[in-house]
Amino acid sequence: MKKRLSLLIVLFVALSALAPVGSAHAKAGGGSGDDGPLCWLLAWGCDDDDRDEDDDVVVATPAHLIQGVAVDGDGKGVDNVAVQALDASTGKPVATALTYASARRSGPQHGYFYLWVDRGVYDVVLVKRGYDATFLSDVNVRSAKPVSLGELRLDLRDWPTSTAAEVLDPVVAPRQSVKVAVAVDSKKAKVTGGRVVVLDGRKVLASQRLTKADRGAAIIDLGRLPRGTHKLSVEYRGVDGLKSSQAKTLKVVVARPGAGRR
Repeated sequence: MKKRLSLLIVLFVALSALAPVGSAHAKAGGGSGDDGPLCWLLAWGCDDDDRDEDDDVVVATPAHLIQGVAVDGDGKGVDNVAVQALDASTGKPVATALTYASARRSGPQHGYFYLWVDRGVYDVVLVKRGYDATFLSDVNVRSAKPVSLGELRLDLRDWPTSTAAEVLDPVVAPRQSVKVAVAVDSKKAKVTGGRVVVLDGRKVLASQRLTKADRGAAIIDLGRLPRGTHKLSVEYRGVDGLKSSQAKTLKVVVARPGAGRR
């Protein structure tokens, strides 16, 4: 028993010499309140009497609220819109938030946002990719009562498009259908809809609506055309967010079999 006690004493003395916590406190002037090597050895039950400079700093939380709802042209709430309150006098950002679906008894309210600010005058900006930015100036926050901005409309930005088209067979027989391959593209957005119209002069030969699965490309069957030379116009009529565009004029000849051969 005495041998075991002697070994424990030797072990404790050795650990005391190596203990980083006790020595660190001593160098820092921890005083008599230092926990010493036992704290380092056991790693629990130790009080930290050290005080940082930040311990006495009190951060004031803004107590005034600006709230509203971002909606599209159909009045539907739009989520993930970046909303920012700017100091009206300096233009510096004061508060930032994203619109989201807030919980309500009648169901989620999409497009809701709120900003905590101090008393003052602010400009509120709403930004989302694919939409024109919405700017509301001189929002006056005076009392603790929330300032409700109501519905703030975001209009889809109309991106330019380009339309290319070609006749699959530029010379056909009278009983043969004329087919046109069309490709609509935009560098800024995906083409997920819109209508393509093919005209012979002012006469509409075919009209086809593009779907998301088409990815802007389609083959349009014009059916049989009268004999002769036809100059075709191919137009993309556009959709919300995408402008209309027109392809170069196409030429197709409907002739008798063997016509033009010697």
